[in-house]
Amino acid sequence: MNKRLFAKLSVVILLSFFFIFTTCSTSNRKEIKKIFKRRSFLKPSEVKYEKWSLKNGLTVYYSYDGELPLVEGWLLIKGGLMNQPKEKIGLASALQYTLRYGGAGKYSPTAFENKLSDIGASLSVKINTEYSTLSFSSLAKDFKTALSLAYLAAAKPSFSYNTLEVWRKKQIANIQRRKNNPYTIALLSFYRAVYRDSVWANIPTLNSINKIKRIDLVRFHRTLFNPANSVLVVTGRIEAKKLKEELNDTFTKWQKRIYAPSSVPSVPKPLSSGIYFFKGDFKQATVIAGSQSISRKMPVKRKVEIDLFNTVVGADSFVSILGEKIRSEMGAAYWIYGSVSPGRVKGVNIVAFQTGANRFKESFTASLTLLKEAIEGKDLEPKRLAIARNILRNRFIFNYTTPMAVLQRRVMLKFFGYPKDYDNQYLKLLQKEDFSPQA
Repeated sequence: MNKRLFAKLSVVILLSFFFIFTTCSTSNRKEIKKIFKRRSFLKPSEVKYEKWSLKNGLTVYYSYDGELPLVEGWLLIKGGLMNQPKEKIGLASALQYTLRYGGAGKYSPTAFENKLSDIGASLSVKINTEYSTLSFSSLAKDFKTALSLAYLAAAKPSFSYNTLEVWRKKQIANIQRRKNNPYTIALLSFYRAVYRDSVWANIPTLNSINKIKRIDLVRFHRTLFNPANSVLVVTGRIEAKKLKEELNDTFTKWQKRIYAPSSVPSVPKPLSSGIYFFKGDFKQATVIAGSQSISRKMPVKRKVEIDLFNTVVGADSFVSILGEKIRSEMGAAYWIYGSVSPGRVKGVNIVAFQTGANRFKESFTASLTLLKEAIEGKDLEPKRLAIARNILRNRFIFNYTTPMAVLQRRVMLKFFGYPKDYDNQYLKLLQKEDFSPQA
């Protein structure tokens, strides 16, 4: 147990005036049940699949799923936010936006959207820290068209100049609105303190946004989107023979390039430990405290310990000590959370809350005391731990509800370098009642 986990704190304090509005809606439960039928938990062994590679290096996973007349596709690309140049932070966001809305192949942005709409297909692009994804789905009878559009988006994007400018205007507006959101200011300031000006902070500025040109998108896309660097998962009502024929007309044509894995950017030393104060015309205080954390590369046992710690201490509103003690019992915070978040190289330890300016000292002192006690194993009642274990166990259901989810999980475990039986090891350790949370 590392009792010095929160010993060095980089603290961002912001006096803020902040209203939280929530909305709720009611639905006809019977109609929802008709539309969304609850699926049973699938064992990985129950999902039969085939795996092969195209001549350009693209790895394909396929499983027939005839329950509905649909076909889904999911393309995983190794590389993401961490690979963008630090002088052009925001490039990954621009790539994500223009891949999705900038047209592809012979289709203009409008024509591409119309083509998707004509067949009722969906297509989304997401660039994460370490990897990127392109997901698509359609009715089985329209899958040939959907697959073709997904291929064009991945391999032959147009990078429309107008689409890039739309993205730029949206980003500039978002940056200008930051000053109106105290939590955003505090969080970005915290990440700037922890990660400095590195790509890990991922904080775009007006300067970095305005530097991005169309040629930057072309180069970044060529760096990331490479068939030899990607995995395609397809499930649904389509036979393997038919799928292979369709792939020969689309993804097999994706030009192969020599894949040279880019180096992982280093994490700079954080700012000196201390209190960083930002004054604004606000009546509440937004407080974020924390430090650099550990790498995600760890034994399964350690991951279970950290997940239990997070759930019990501050990451889950149903069972967290911070939420119960500081928000509910003391009434000293509007909201509060805390967690240990491992990263590719170094993650973050974080505690954040919002309170009245006159209650800052009380809330901050209490949160540090509770954290210290939790790290030392105090106030961890068996009932609270049992609830935490149940919460973590139930989350695994979503990894195994459909053949697509099962194969995605298999691919991601391999991507992160985890053993094939990682989930089994995790669940077995989680079930041990003498297994306690540690950070």
